[in-house]
Amino acid sequence: MERRRTQAERTAESRRRLIDAAIELLATRGYARTSLAAIGETAGVSRGLVTHHFGSKEQCIVEVVRHIRLLIEADLLKPRELRGMEAIENLIRTYLKETWPESYAARALLVVIVEALTAGPDLLHAVSENNVAIRTMIVNSLEEAVELGQIPQVSDPESAAVVVSGILRGVLIQVLLDPEHVDRETAIKASIELTRAALVNS
Repeated sequence: MERRRTQAERTAESRRRLIDAAIELLATRGYARTSLAAIGETAGVSRGLVTHHFGSKEQCIVEVVRHIRLLIEADLLKPRELRGMEAIENLIRTYLKETWPESYAARALLVVIVEALTAGPDLLHAVSENNVAIRTMIVNSLEEAVELGQIPQVSDPESAAVVVSGILRGVLIQVLLDPEHVDRETAIKASIELTRAALVNS
C-alpha cells in the first residue's frame, strides 16, 4: 500500500509547484507580469495559497532566487575529480552549455538580477548570496590551480572571480538575446581561452 504523505511533504510539494510556476512566469513574461495571481493560476491554485506560502511577491521571488541557487550548486559544482583550471573550464562549459542557458531558471535569474537593482533589500540580498556562491566556487578553484602549479599566484582571487563570473554572465546574456549572431560553442571556447590566458599571464 502506498504510504500517505505527511502534511510537511504536501506543503513542501505545494511550495515547490509555486516556485516552479514563478520561475516559468519570470522567464516567459518578465518580472512586472509575474503577479501572485498569475503564479497561482499557473500552479493551479488560488492566489490566497500563494500569499499564505510567501506573504508577498518579493518574498516569493526571494525564494525563487534561493531555489535557483541550489540548482546552480547542483548543476554547476565541479565534479570531484576536477581541480584547478580544469574545474574552472568545466564551470564555463556547464554554465554556457545549451541545457542551462535555455532553461527557465537561467532566464528567470537574469530577469531577477536586473530587477534587484531597484528592488527591496531582501531581494537584493538573495541575489547577492547567489553571486557569492558562484564566486566562491571560482575562488576555490583558483586557489587549487595555484597549488597545482597551473597558474602563478593570483594577487586577488576574489576580484579575479568577479571578472570570471562577469564573463560568464555577459556571454550568457548575449547567447540568449542574439543567438543568430553569437555561436554558443565558439563563445565557450573563447571564454575558456581568454580566462586561461588572463590567469596564466597574471
